[in-house]
Amino acid sequence: MGSVGAAERFKELSPVGTPEGNVVMSFSFDSYQLEEDELQRGSQAKGVLTFMEPATEDPEPQDRYHGIYFAMLLAGVGFLLPYNSFITDVDYLHHKYPGTSIVFDMSLTYILVALVAVILNNALVELLSLHTRISVGYLFALGPLLFVSICDVWLELFTRRQAYAINLVAVGVVAFGCTVQQSSFYGYTGLLPKRYTQGVMTGESTAGVIISLSRIFTKLLLSDEKENTVIFFFISIGMELTCFILHLLGRAYRVHHDVTAEDIRFENRPQGQLSSPQGSPGPEAELAGSGTYMRFDVPRPKIKRSWPSFR
Repeated sequence: MGSVGAAERFKELSPVGTPEGNVVMSFSFDSYQLEEDELQRGSQAKGVLTFMEPATEDPEPQDRYHGIYFAMLLAGVGFLLPYNSFITDVDYLHHKYPGTSIVFDMSLTYILVALVAVILNNALVELLSLHTRISVGYLFALGPLLFVSICDVWLELFTRRQAYAINLVAVGVVAFGCTVQQSSFYGYTGLLPKRYTQGVMTGESTAGVIISLSRIFTKLLLSDEKENTVIFFFISIGMELTCFILHLLGRAYRVHHDVTAEDIRFENRPQGQLSSPQGSPGPEAELAGSGTYMRFDVPRPKIKRSWPSFR
């Protein structure tokens, strides 16, 4: 009987011929799956965390007509467009400030101010709301663009030396506002599915293309250096203002960040409805049942620190 059983098992594992002459070998991995299940149950019983890929992804927020994605794309355009506007009209800058390193000085000013802005934004992120930081960034971008285009380029109210310093100060203000905007938008899209972060990055690339095309067409259509530069700045101001208005109109989706509970929720509801009466299901359970997009970060170890934490 033993030899017969061995022959039976050998026959199960032996190659099988097919009409085409191919060879088919069949193996079973049921025992491997059972071992995996057993190890997982054992690790859970001992309190060991197991990390597995979820079978389904979290439900994404409803984005009718891709409006939120388009708003994120315009956000990427909005916080890089002002600086690109200042350095793209390099022909006008070299014509007005011959023999100077105006473009290099603008780039250096932007980098230094952006570094300070990143540090302050990370340190003071809990003091100002997300909407406030983004709106102030838009105002910091629009103000210098309007002032330089009207007072310096159009009306020429300053001397050459004064205009040089004013342009550097304007670039510094733009750098501060746009850097706060950039970090805020990336923090916002970090709560959303990956495609929205990709939308912001696409907007950053699009900003340079739009500004370059705008400068090319203004140079081709108008030969006067002053006139085409004024129109070029006004086009940039109009586009930046459009991004700002669409941001104000697209604030229906809110990000709720509960610092004490250390959870983050993305929801389309008024903030007054976040609290639930005692004894009723919490907002997390309600949102999970309604299919609203939720994201919870990994719980942090509760360690007391003697210095302020940086978000």
